[in-house]
Amino acid sequence: MLKSSSPQVEIFEPTGQGNLLNLTGPFYLEVGLGASSAVRTRALNGLFGMMIAYPDKKQVKVIGVLP
Repeated sequence: MLKSSSPQVEIFEPTGQGNLLNLTGPFYLEVGLGASSAVRTRALNGLFGMMIAYPDKKQVKVIGVLP
């Protein structure tokens, strides 16, 4: 969950397979104020990261490996 008024993003991860998915977390990640949207990314080596958009700053930040 991401709110532009909070400096943190709240991350829930799905685990399991098929119809038996559970959510783990929440994990908290400091992203700063003003973030409006985020998308998960996967690097070529299989590690996950996140791209976060800051429309007021006209900026996109890439954060490395997530918990």
